[in-house]
Amino acid sequence: MGWRYRKSINLGGGFRINLSKSGIGYSWGVKGYRVTKTASGQTRKTYSIPGTGISYVETTPKTNMPRKMQKEDKRTLTIGETTYYSSENLETMSKNDIVLEKIKNVHTLNYISNILCILVVFIPIGLLIKIFIAIYGKINLEYEFDSYSKEKYNSLNTVVTEMRKNSKMWRVNTSVRNADLKYSSGATNSITRNIINIYKGTPWYIKSNIDIYYIIDGNKKIYLTPDRIIVLNGFKAMGCKYNNLDFNIFNSRYVEEGIVPKDAKIISYTWKYVNKNGGPDKRFNNNRQLPICDYGGLAVTSNDGINFRMQCSNIYIMAEVSKYLTKFVEIINKEMNSENTYYNFEDENEIAIK
Repeated sequence: MGWRYRKSINLGGGFRINLSKSGIGYSWGVKGYRVTKTASGQTRKTYSIPGTGISYVETTPKTNMPRKMQKEDKRTLTIGETTYYSSENLETMSKNDIVLEKIKNVHTLNYISNILCILVVFIPIGLLIKIFIAIYGKINLEYEFDSYSKEKYNSLNTVVTEMRKNSKMWRVNTSVRNADLKYSSGATNSITRNIINIYKGTPWYIKSNIDIYYIIDGNKKIYLTPDRIIVLNGFKAMGCKYNNLDFNIFNSRYVEEGIVPKDAKIISYTWKYVNKNGGPDKRFNNNRQLPICDYGGLAVTSNDGINFRMQCSNIYIMAEVSKYLTKFVEIINKEMNSENTYYNFEDENEIAIK
């Protein structure tokens, strides 16, 4: 028998998910009896006498062949810039994902208990739900790595660690083309954005033996686990695996009307109301000079409707991030037996929508 690697995540209640390079398998049962669905499609039943080491294994052949990897399934890292609109559609991708279903169930219970605790009359019920979760519902994400999966995990962590060095990061919510550049400080696009931050940790009802980073985006929390992203938003818990995503590192010249971050690069100046020749429009008394900053950023997209765009204050840090992200994409593509594809786009000016 050859050497075999298996990474196991115990979700409690006799249920377990096994992650390996060959795919995902599931098992469930009690002492003396366990049913396992392997990544290759086989079903294995194990009968044992507890405490004796005696067991009997019955294996049922797989019923269908795994899908052959298609050429279009490869992930891409693009260098440049395009316009992205804010929308998220992870619910479809979360279906039939048992790990996410387990997290969703516990998250929904916890969310309900939070609401009940806010309502003074229902505080005892809310606390009872939390006690129930603490005793029976806690999820243990216990990760073990071989050299391949460890490289993937370290590469992801390096990307996140580098991005945290930015003085400021924003989530770009919308981007529209400007019809009249005079009233947009000469910026070709107007965007809306909000400040986001990256932290380390997990929800109290999830325990893990590794560091997991998450992004706070308004009411959403986006967790970056070694094998998938998980989005917690209100009652909802959604997510997808990294091999469903495309990544884009971009540069943009941004007309900054707020405070310029200390690590931002100012490349020139413009006016709030600008003439075609670049000078100030003297018809406006409150016409002030504004800095144009060279910002970097990251956009994450998918064919299933995921469009997440970040703007980052330090262009030099994002140049380093692009190197580490390239490595991360290469590792994903090794997993999918394909190669990277690169595209290039032109820079454009941007300004905030008021």
